[in-house]
Formats: sequence, structure tokens, C-alpha cells
Amino acid sequence: MKRMKIFSIALKIIIFGIVFSQYNINTDCLAKEIIFASGEETGVYNQIGNGIVKIIEKRFPDKKVIVLNTKGSVENAKLIKTKTVHLALIQNDIAYYFCEGKRIFDFPSTEMKGVASLYTEAIHIITKEKSNIKNIKDLKNRKVAVGLLGSGTEFHARIILNSVALDYNDIEEQFMGLEDALDCFIKNEIDVVFFTGGIPVPAIEKIAEEQNIRFLGINTTVIKKLRDAYPYFISTTMPVSSYNNQYKEITTVGVRVLLVANRLVNSDFVFGTVDALFKEKEILQAAHRVGGTIILKDSLKGMTIPLHQGAERYYEKQRMPKANLTKPIFHILIGLLCAGILILIVKNYHFISTLLRKYTNIKMLLILLIIFACSGIGMFFFEHKVNENFSTLSESYWSIIVYVLSGFEDRPPITTGGRFMSVVVFIFSLSLFGIVTGKIASFFIINKLGGKKMPKNLKDHIVICNWNERGDKLVKELYKGAPEKQIIVITTSEIKEEKLIGGKEYENIIFIYGDPSLHSVLKNQMLHLAKSVVILADDRSSDPDAISVLISLAITKICEAEKMKKPHIVAEAINHKKVEHLKDAGVDEIICSVDYGLGILAQSALYEKLSDAYQQLLSYSSSTNELYVITGKEIPDEIIKNQMTFEEASEYFIENRDPQNPVILIGVRRNIKGENKIILNPILHWQGPEDEKFERFREGDALIFLSYEKPIFRKQIGQHME
Repeated sequence: MKRMKIFSIALKIIIFGIVFSQYNINTDCLAKEIIFASGEETGVYNQIGNGIVKIIEKRFPDKKVIVLNTKGSVENAKLIKTKTVHLALIQNDIAYYFCEGKRIFDFPSTEMKGVASLYTEAIHIITKEKSNIKNIKDLKNRKVAVGLLGSGTEFHARIILNSVALDYNDIEEQFMGLEDALDCFIKNEIDVVFFTGGIPVPAIEKIAEEQNIRFLGINTTVIKKLRDAYPYFISTTMPVSSYNNQYKEITTVGVRVLLVANRLVNSDFVFGTVDALFKEKEILQAAHRVGGTIILKDSLKGMTIPLHQGAERYYEKQRMPKANLTKPIFHILIGLLCAGILILIVKNYHFISTLLRKYTNIKMLLILLIIFACSGIGMFFFEHKVNENFSTLSESYWSIIVYVLSGFEDRPPITTGGRFMSVVVFIFSLSLFGIVTGKIASFFIINKLGGKKMPKNLKDHIVICNWNERGDKLVKELYKGAPEKQIIVITTSEIKEEKLIGGKEYENIIFIYGDPSLHSVLKNQMLHLAKSVVILADDRSSDPDAISVLISLAITKICEAEKMKKPHIVAEAINHKKVEHLKDAGVDEIICSVDYGLGILAQSALYEKLSDAYQQLLSYSSSTNELYVITGKEIPDEIIKNQMTFEEASEYFIENRDPQNPVILIGVRRNIKGENKIILNPILHWQGPEDEKFERFREGDALIFLSYEKPIFRKQIGQHME
């Protein structure tokens, strides 16, 4: 009887618990107020949290969302556990330890459920610019702000210190929030500040504008160690100019920020919240710059805890793949495919070798495919432990495809080996592009400009590759400077020749319709006899600088193969970040309109109407001054024979000044170590680099003048001497 009574009481407790649980869910469903835990008031959590609040209130106008500012992830986890808040932002590592009951949490909990993975938070390690702290090991015996005790930042600081065999016994740790830490940092009471936050952190952004600060990077060895021990860490970078005066990319680690909910929050509410989150992206972007990186594709990236029912239902509707489900299948398929190809090659070796000898294009394509396969494996080998974009073989190949189609974007390699492989991939992409365009493009010459034919004795001409809206102005400027110069234009662009036929500037121009990156097109243009080649940016391309690189490489390779002199190559650059690629491809001079434009803009802001001076120098006309270079026998004998100084030569030209075409000597062009260098207004006793040193004129020097027309000194000086 007693046992029956105990059983009855137990049954009642279970039933009461189920009813009470259901009551909580229903109560939550009807709740008019949603409590949202964000983070510190000056942090990114607060700004992104406010954006999420606006999205929720827009989707659910009958609900009011209250934002609760907290110390961050650890406190938010505890608030979720006690059912104090409905939603919260939390780092994925803290969420994982909370659910598993590990490290900073004593017991596992099922109260927290995942809603969405939002963005990556980078670990910032800040010191003064003039500090002798160069890496994490240098933090020994330093005063270091490690975040509030028990916060996510403090947890990360402890782990990173441990990765280089340091702990709190080796430093003077200071437990404080970001605002207090930065205040002490300004007062020189603290040497280093740790903070984990989305880039850019507003408070750090502000301090970077007021102080000269420097960010400590985390080297690849430490990143490997961290990711081996803590797989939820993500290798990431702080791009150049993320903060004021940050001129180089900073390699670090980070964690994903998760939007989480209490398990009792209504399923339909969570479903609607996730749906609105990815449909109202402009609100998130307005809240903080990092909001622009919150996308559906990455919504399960770094999700270390079970999903909420409402979120799971949403992702199933969106057909989002289950985490890690496709990876082993992909690897098995790749393995089977490679084995099948190997068997096929062995069985048909003689047939394949004959086919490759006969069809060189197939051979080239096969070589490129092998390079692609090896690059994927190589990038995975070097990067997978430190770079999430190469964490699996499938991710590695996908990153390479992104490189080929659109450049690095947000997937730059971190290791030295990875960067070397990326160069191989870049060359591969150029070669692949060349093969494809070579097959698609056909070369033909269409004579629409007065029946002109290609001159037989083409020499000292100018070749223009590509044509854009600036081409007409370029031709007219060239005509003003050298009206007799023969010009060849190679382009695939459609040109309205009927508008150009009447212009006298086009009398010595021949248009060749073909792809200027193809060897077959370029070989007929007598490149070794050309004065110069101008590569205009192909405005129709998504990456015009890559096309220019391809053209310059083709010109360089043709000249090397034929053992011909390479012409002087001048290229128009669109993106100043690609300047190094253009130089590597053989371009001698690069004109980046963005850089030049900003320089003129700055100068004009300092000195009124200075832009008019630049405009006159860049325009050919009888009423404006231009720059002219005088070489060889055009230079008066006295200059070289007497080895005049720059000052003596300047006085010489002033004494023999022609009133009709007065000239001003402004500089010299000198060949130094096989390369022409321009030295403007040289100083007699120069203390700077040897390459810029100039004392007296010598054989081979060229003089640079400012004048209305090209000076003819023999005639001018002779007349005045008489």
C-alpha cells in the first residue's frame, strides 16, 4: 500500500512537471516582452543586438524587445540557464562548454539552443606603436588587461597565454572591461589590452584615431596549436585599414558569434526571427559593418550546440546541409574518382599518349587539371590546421575555384607554403583563361578606316592594347605630342569607326580586331621595333587588371622566345593592390588613376588652383607647357663636355633663353644599373639613396625640360651665340 502511495505521488510530480513545462512554453508564446542579452555597451554585441531587436520588432510588431547589457558570453549563458532572458549573443566556444558542462561550467545544461551563427569575432591584442612588445611571448612581466573575470575575452586571453607557455603568474593581469582597459591604456597604466570582438570594435576604432597603436599577430605555429586543442577556434585576419594607421594584415584567431535562445522559447517565434534575420540584412549592416557578413550560407558555421526546434525547421525548409554530413561522402567520391582515372590511364596508356602527342590543346588542358588537383591538395596540406577556408579537401578546392574566378576575396592564405601555392593557382588561372579565350576568340583584321593596310616597314610605332572610353583622348594626346607616329590599336571592343574617320588624329592609326592577350595576335605587330606598348584597362571585365597582366605576360614571353628586345610597357591600373602583379608580369610603368587622382586632390586642398598646373602639364597645346626629354646629340656639347653641375646647366639655358620658346631645366634621366631613373631638381651634395645621387652631367644622361614646344638647342643656342 505504501509503495502504491509513493508511486502515485511520483506520477503526480511527473504529470505536474509536464504540465508546468507546457505552461512555460505557452506563456512564452503569449509573452509581449522579449528579453535579449547583448554585451558591453561599447562593444559590437550591443550594436548588432540593437539591429536584431529592430528586425524582431518589425516582424512581430505586437512584441517589445528589452535589451539587457551584460559582461558578455559567460554571463549570457548563465542568464539563459536561469530563464532570465529569451535570446542572447554568445561565442561558440562558451556555448559548447555550457552545454557540455566543461571547463568554466560545472554541469551540462540543455537550456540553451542554437538559432544562427552570425559572424566571426577576432581576438584583438593591442599595444602602443612605440612599445618593444613584438609578440605574445613578450607579455611576460607586463601589465595586461585580460577582460572581465569570467568573460569570453578573459577565457581567450588565458588560452592564448598558455599556448606560449605563459600564465597569470607570468604577467600582471588586470580584470576589467574594454572601456576601463582602454582608459588605463591611454594613461600608460596598462601595456597590452586583450579583447574579442567583431571587426571593427567601435571603442578600439576610436582609440586608434587618438593614439598610435599596434596589433600583435598570432603566428601560424601558435594557431596550429590552438586549433588542435580547441577546434572551435577559427583562423582569421584583420584586413589592412580595419583600423586607423593599420597598414598591414594581422593574422589572428577568432570565434563565431551565435544567436541562441532558451529551449522554451516558442518555435514559431524562433522560425520567424531567423527568417527575418536573413531577409532584413540592410538593418544589420546599418547597425555595424560586420552585419554585412551575416549571410545564410554561413548560418551553421561553427554551430557547436543543438539547434532550437524553430531554427531547425527553418534550415530544413532552406535545405541547408547537416553539419559534416557531406564531407566524408565527398572524400569517398573523390577517392573513387581518382582510382578510376588511374585505372583508366594504365589500361589505355598507349592510346592516351598518342592522343596527347597529336592534340596539344588536350595535353595543355590535362596539365592544367593536374596543376589544379595538386594545388588543392597542396593548399589543404599547408593551410588546413590554421585556415578554416582549407579545413577539408572540398573546402580547399572550392577556395581555389574562388581564386580563379574572383581573386582572394576573404580567403587569403596564411602560411608561406600556402602563399606559394596561391601563386601557382594564379598562374594556372591566367593560363586557363588564355586557353579558353584562345579557342573562343578569332583573330581577323577589318579595314574600316579608309582602306589602310599594315605598313611593311613598321618601326618606332606605338601599340595600344584594348580600347575604352579614354582611348580617344589618349590618341589625341599622342597626336599632339608626335603627329607622325604610327599607332596600332588591338582590341575586341566594338568601335564606332565612322565617328573617328574624319579626325586627322586617326590618319596614322590602324585598328586590329583581336584579343591582345593572344600570342598569334601580338606576333604580327613587330613588338621588338615598337617604341612602347600602352595597355588600357578592359572596362568590360570584372577584373581588368588581371587582363592587363595577361597581355603583359604574353608580350614578355613572345620577346623572350624570339630573343627580341621587349618594348617599354605602360599599363593603366584600376586597383592599386594589383600593381605588384603588373610589375611581376613585366610592366615598366603603371598609371593608377586612383592614386594619381588622390595625390592631386590632396595637393589642391593645400594649394589653391594647383590642379590647373597639373591640367596644363597633362594637355598638349601651343598655349601650355609640357615636359620634354632631350637625349644624345640634341644636348649642347658644352653640357656633357664640361661635366656641368645641375646649377651650371640651368644658368647656361637661362643665358641662352629663346623668348619664343623659353625652357626650364627641371631634372635628369640617368641609366643606373641598367634601369632608367628620373632625378628631379637634384641636390649637389645628396645624402640619401645612392640611386638618387647626382653631382655632374655625364655621357648618356638625358635632360628633362619644361617648355611650350620641344626645344631644338642646336638652332636656338647657335642663333643666340651669334
